[in-house]
Amino acid sequence: MSTMQIMGLDAYFTEAVQFASQIDFNKSNTSDPVSVFETTIRYLGGLLSAFELSEGKYPSLLDKAKQVADKMSFAWVDSNIAEAGTLTLEWSTLSKYTGSDRYRGLAEGSVRRVASQTWGGGSDSYFEYLIKYARLNNTADNFFADHWKLAVDSSIKNLTGIGPEAFAYVPKNSAGAAPADQTLFNAQHGFYITSPYYILRPEVLESNFYAWRVTGNIKYFERAVSAVESFNKYLSANGAFAGLYDVNNIMSRKVDDMESFWFAEVLKYLYLTFDDPGHISLDQYVFNTEAHPFKIPPPKDTYGSGGLPTPTSNAPAFHMVDGSMPQVSQSRGLLSFLGGR
Repeated sequence: MSTMQIMGLDAYFTEAVQFASQIDFNKSNTSDPVSVFETTIRYLGGLLSAFELSEGKYPSLLDKAKQVADKMSFAWVDSNIAEAGTLTLEWSTLSKYTGSDRYRGLAEGSVRRVASQTWGGGSDSYFEYLIKYARLNNTADNFFADHWKLAVDSSIKNLTGIGPEAFAYVPKNSAGAAPADQTLFNAQHGFYITSPYYILRPEVLESNFYAWRVTGNIKYFERAVSAVESFNKYLSANGAFAGLYDVNNIMSRKVDDMESFWFAEVLKYLYLTFDDPGHISLDQYVFNTEAHPFKIPPPKDTYGSGGLPTPTSNAPAFHMVDGSMPQVSQSRGLLSFLGGR
């Protein structure tokens, strides 16, 4: 719904509001367990963002958000750091509009508990929410910004590398040599594809959107154009879009599924890349990890006890700068995914 609102698709948005208002969140249509994390970022975040973007015109959205949260509030234990720590934006926003601080208290309690432990992987959105929560609420509590800074400093000092969703180091003289059809790609880029499926995930385009908004470098705009061309060429499927089982194969079968994050994230980040940077400005909104935007107040001078400067106080106006597309492998697989560019 937030994507519809941002794109100005008013008729579709009204229809979506009517549909959402009729959902009974007191029951599930499946016997599968309900993920507090997924339900929070998708349903709760989506309802609250739509309520806020429409300036409170549809109180039923807030009612449904409260219903969702009330059903989840008893399940306040989770073993995954991202799940336990990625709730503060949505639950604090619910407290803001309902006037009940109970929801904020539950989410903050999870974050504080998580921060007292030592963690490994599976933590990305937890760290993302630490600084976003501080910015969303301009809290006087330095806990959130300080722990974010500690995490960033530790990562810079100790991480051996940053890669995509999954990667591994393979000894040079091992059986892990690149397959024949990946040899050229590996020679040029230093890695090769081991999990070739694409299920419409948004992370690359999300990062590309932020890079475009922050730098104005035209290469990020061109990458977004390239993505749209490839999506239309290779993922279009009977009025929808489908993932691919193998991005190396131009004739790959499509995945018969279209996740909600295609609408909430992929389309939104692409649209905002092409839109006026003043629309849904990063000086005025933070996004939850499902790309639902929440309005933020004017910034403080600093965040955290270490005096983290606000990035918006002296930020220059957005402007485009020239740049070129990066050099890419001539591998057939990569070119097929990039639309031959």
